[in-house]
Amino acid sequence: MRDTVVLGASAGGVEALKRLLSIFPEDVPASIFVTLHLGAEHHQSLPGVLNRSTALSVVFAKDGMPTRHGCVYLAPPDRHLILVDNHLGVVRGPRENRCRPAIDPLFRSAAVHRRARVIGAVLTGLLDDGAEGLLAIKRCGGLALIQHPDDALAPSMPRRAAEVLGASLDGAHAIEELGRHIVHAIGEAPKPPPPVPPELALEEKMLTDADSAARVDELGNLVPIMCPECGGPLSLVGANKNGHYRCFTGHAFSVHSLLSDQGARVERALWAAMRSMEERGNTLLALAVDSRKKGRDRAADALELDATQMRDHAHTLRQILLEQRKPAPED
Repeated sequence: MRDTVVLGASAGGVEALKRLLSIFPEDVPASIFVTLHLGAEHHQSLPGVLNRSTALSVVFAKDGMPTRHGCVYLAPPDRHLILVDNHLGVVRGPRENRCRPAIDPLFRSAAVHRRARVIGAVLTGLLDDGAEGLLAIKRCGGLALIQHPDDALAPSMPRRAAEVLGASLDGAHAIEELGRHIVHAIGEAPKPPPPVPPELALEEKMLTDADSAARVDELGNLVPIMCPECGGPLSLVGANKNGHYRCFTGHAFSVHSLLSDQGARVERALWAAMRSMEERGNTLLALAVDSRKKGRDRAADALELDATQMRDHAHTLRQILLEQRKPAPED
């Protein structure tokens, strides 16, 4: 029987969850588990905010807590929420997709431990955390659902989830419709689930088992890219179309989150280079002034030329950076 609902959201997620959870009846025969990307300073008020919008009981998850129907369990600040048999795991494991808590660990653990009992949904958010986890739910016989991007404050996450699933957006739902669809599916008897793919089972264990984390080479081939979090080598897991990257430490990245992290690091390096160029130009100019005071005009001319060139380079780099910082259109 389908009795496990897992939800993942990021930007715009609080409002989406309020609307979605308001659809659930108090006696719903299922447990609901939620990972929301939200700063720690906002997390503490989240259960109260959601409790005012639903008949269900909303609490932060605690490690080892047993699960019961009619309750919503939230990933606590700076911790991944996972399912382990019939109780919860709350762990401070490596970041995935630059997030902790991340959606993929919750979805992946639900897929492995509860298989066809799971209903998973990716809601509004930026980038693409949750897409790989939703695919894991589908591969293990669960029901994979998506908020329609047109109904999402930030459409990237649901749109990317649809791409990874190979699903048409015709099958996505506005949030209230999505809630009714989930409630209708709860209690259904699903088809017998397929076996859990071995690589998915291994990846699920890596969050809590150090020995399993050291076996990342079994999941894919090393690639000439370093982990943005720890600097270790990355392995490409899965096919190129829907693959993701994982290091021996356990950090994991979708293609989009890896590109985003690399872009941020490149930008920081370029701003530092620009600042160094400006400082060098100022130093050269000060030396030129001192040389001219001492009657060393040829030396002063050379220093002024070097200073001008350095400051021109810094100006060009600043213009490039400012152009790149213009917001890109939302896809």
